[in-house]
Amino acid sequence: MQTGITSRIVAVAVCAAAFAWGTSTARAYEYRVPIYIQDEDDINELLYSEDISEEERDRLVAIYRDPIDLNDADREELYNLPGLTYAMVDAIIERRDEKPLTRLTQLKKLAGIDADIISQMQPFVRIAPTGKAAPKGKDAFLSKVRMKAADRISEDDDNHPEGYMRAETRRADRKMQFGAAATLRNTIGQPSYYDVANGDMPVTVWKFNAGREPKTLGDGATPDTDVYERYLKTSGTTYMPSWPKVYAMFNTDAASGLAGSYRVGFGQRLVLDNTGNSNPHGFAPDLEIYEGDDGFSLSRGFFGAVGTVRKDVGRFDADATGFFSWWRYDVYQYDLHHDLPLGSKDDSESYKVLTSYKQGMYRQLSYVTLPQAYSETLGGGNVTLNFDKRTHVGITGYAAQTGFYLDDPDTVFARSSAYPQRDMFYAVGLDAAYGKDNVSLFSEVGMMDNQAFAGTVRGLVELDPIIFETSYRYYGFDYDNPHSRGYGMADEFEGDRDKGEQGIMLSAKYKVSKQLSLRVDEDIWQATAWASEKDKEIQGEKQYPWRMETYLRADVEPTSDLRLGAFVQLNDKDLSVTGREHVYGEDGERYQAGVQAASRFAKNTIVWLYYKLALEDASLGDAFQKSHYVTGKFSTRPLKMLGFAGRLKYLKGELEQLQGTTREHFLEGYLQLSAFVTPSIQIGLRGLVHQDILETDPTTAESLSFSEGIEQGKTIFYWKAMAEWAF
Repeated sequence: MQTGITSRIVAVAVCAAAFAWGTSTARAYEYRVPIYIQDEDDINELLYSEDISEEERDRLVAIYRDPIDLNDADREELYNLPGLTYAMVDAIIERRDEKPLTRLTQLKKLAGIDADIISQMQPFVRIAPTGKAAPKGKDAFLSKVRMKAADRISEDDDNHPEGYMRAETRRADRKMQFGAAATLRNTIGQPSYYDVANGDMPVTVWKFNAGREPKTLGDGATPDTDVYERYLKTSGTTYMPSWPKVYAMFNTDAASGLAGSYRVGFGQRLVLDNTGNSNPHGFAPDLEIYEGDDGFSLSRGFFGAVGTVRKDVGRFDADATGFFSWWRYDVYQYDLHHDLPLGSKDDSESYKVLTSYKQGMYRQLSYVTLPQAYSETLGGGNVTLNFDKRTHVGITGYAAQTGFYLDDPDTVFARSSAYPQRDMFYAVGLDAAYGKDNVSLFSEVGMMDNQAFAGTVRGLVELDPIIFETSYRYYGFDYDNPHSRGYGMADEFEGDRDKGEQGIMLSAKYKVSKQLSLRVDEDIWQATAWASEKDKEIQGEKQYPWRMETYLRADVEPTSDLRLGAFVQLNDKDLSVTGREHVYGEDGERYQAGVQAASRFAKNTIVWLYYKLALEDASLGDAFQKSHYVTGKFSTRPLKMLGFAGRLKYLKGELEQLQGTTREHFLEGYLQLSAFVTPSIQIGLRGLVHQDILETDPTTAESLSFSEGIEQGKTIFYWKAMAEWAF
């Protein structure tokens, strides 16, 4: 094990030393890749290709939909923008304090901010008009309405089109704002719980997956059926609006408050945070909507009231925030189950969801979302003392209670869910930050009601010409805080997502020259307890194996109209083994490498290409399991009022068994037409086709050619329409 760890650390040190030989100005981005996007789909594509995390996707989508005002945003809001370091953020604040910005290109005069960084920032920022160009009167309102609809079209799809509408309005001085959002969705009827042992009627169930029609029975044949002891029964699929999100907010120098839907977070995200910000402090409205190819869903935020008061107290400033929330939430079917004594049969069995079928029988629904299945009542607060803009100490705490609505008094959250298996829980923690010159330090400790402990410390040094960042994290094995958003991504074994791990992360970022940027990341961690007895049994006498992720990336701009990037990533689940006889999901290795290119052929035409190869140790003899992922996109606006965009995507994964699942093989493409009716009105229409490709004939098990695989594979069509009006 020590040899494996040492070799990895030496490699990182060599790369970091090589970076430090240069003499150019440093440049950093928190995101692993430069964020060059033109629309929201580009952000989702970065997530799909694993270049950003879900949290980073949520953060980028939020600021893309509601761009940051460079003349109004605080330090942490600006740091969420791609491409910026803290030094650059401070330079922007100093520049705007002297004189408000009127256009983005004025930032080129600041040290370290070049055309490349401005290109990354542009989709996420705005500069509100000031002076004579500002809206007349303090009561002037700026508003935006956005509507979308989408649907999937295939032979076995009986779902209806889904849609959403989101509307916001705010005063020009941002002292008041209001908003609302709602979706129309496919769901199932409210399920009820039945238990045969308690006298409920037993039912006979057709045995087939996810509601697909079984093959026709021949003469004299009998159906393949099963009988369940416990189950949820629903009236079947239905079509209805979601509970809407609404909010009203005010903001002054001394206080701010919000009633309705919101997100809130503090410190280093260890005790409470669902904002998605790098270093959250405070609250914001929540009207976020997740968009899929065929439907939409509201984000999981809070609903209630939140407010902050601010006051000068001698040598420092103080602010205090209090919040309360109650809401009923949907939940994934397998995140709940009926509580049984540990060790008994089916003690962790998920609910079976049944709906009426034919001949007095029932069919089972799988992978469904249970509507409004549980509620959470939550309240808490934060008090922070700010010694200067970069130094503070704060304390955060909250308490929450959950309740279920399935007519089963023994409903509990499954271990694989984000929530603890307790009706009531709380967390409290202390966070601090210190910053001076080119050094920034952050830390937080937290404790749960079950006395589980967690802590993290992070340091950032912005030298010239390199930026270093390092952090240490520790999560007790039973630190099961569902509202924590720590730096380390939890290992998952047998569905267990408790964060129980400790580890060190290192990062070095450097711009060697105007054309070349380099980055290296290293994460080494181990579990703080076995995820389960089965985990311990598999690992044998090995105690908490050390695990590792190494990431190396280079980005180059040979010309102002061409950007190239390449990366290599290695994941090792057990540095003491690192052998071909172990599956990656348990102990093995995974290698990934990718390249991308973006080119601006003309003023309004951009082409983007991406390729990634993944090799996974799947215990398939002597060979790694390979996945090939290729995607390309173009966008053009030949006329001021007309725009076109298209994407082609291809994924080929070897159809071997990897942890009981089959890898995908598909071809996908879309075309989109956008009409810019006026500067404030935009309309768009997209058509997308997804084509599964079969490797073998399902009836004969014979190999198929590429064209035969397309012919026998499933074809699904999608459409999406949108309209946006700003006024």
